[in-house]
Amino acid sequence: MQADTLSIKRVFIDLLSIKEQVKNYFIHDPAYSTLVKFMCAKDYYNDENIEIPSLTQVSNETGLASYKIRKQLTEIHEALFNYETKYPLKFPKVEYVFYLKSYKVNATFTTHFLHQLPRIGENIIIPFLKGKLNNEYFFVENINHYFEGTTQRVEIYIKDGTYNLYWNLKKHEALETGEISFTDTYEKYEFQLKEMVGIRKY
Repeated sequence: MQADTLSIKRVFIDLLSIKEQVKNYFIHDPAYSTLVKFMCAKDYYNDENIEIPSLTQVSNETGLASYKIRKQLTEIHEALFNYETKYPLKFPKVEYVFYLKSYKVNATFTTHFLHQLPRIGENIIIPFLKGKLNNEYFFVENINHYFEGTTQRVEIYIKDGTYNLYWNLKKHEALETGEISFTDTYEKYEFQLKEMVGIRKY
C-alpha cells in the first residue's frame, strides 16, 4: 500500500515509533530537518501524558504548511519502506522479557542477553522464582517479537508444567471455533479449559 493511500496521521504515528531511525537518516537533510526535529523533541509515542499532535498543531509549531508536512511525511515513509530502500532499519538493542504464569500467580523478569533463545514447547527450569510462584518447572507457550525505536523486544510467555502438543493443538482449535475465548485462557485454569472442550479431567 502506498503511503498516500494511508491516513497521514497513521503515517506520522508509525514514524514516531521509530523516530531515532528517522532522525539518524533525515535530521541533517534540509528538506526534512525542521519536521524531524519537531518529531524528536518530545516522546509523543510513549508518553501517555503527551498527546500526539494534529497536523494543524505541527504546522503551528514548525511554521511548515500542512501540505508540506504531508509531503515530507509521505516521502520519508516511502524512503524507509520502499522495496529498494537505501535506508535499512537497524535494531541493535535486544531486550528479552519473560512473562511467567503458575496457576493465577504471575511474575516477570527482563534480561538483555541470552546465549540461546528458548523455543515454543521447550521446558525451562527457573529456580529463582519458586518462592513467588511455588514452582520452578515451566514450558514456553508463546514468543512475540516487538520492534520499536532501535530495540527488538522479545516477549517470552511461560507457563507451569510441561508442553503437551495434543493439548496445544486442541486449545488452538477451540479458540478458532469459539469453544473458548482468549479471556478464558487468561482467567481459567488449564483443567477448566480442558473440561470446556470435552477433555476428561484425570
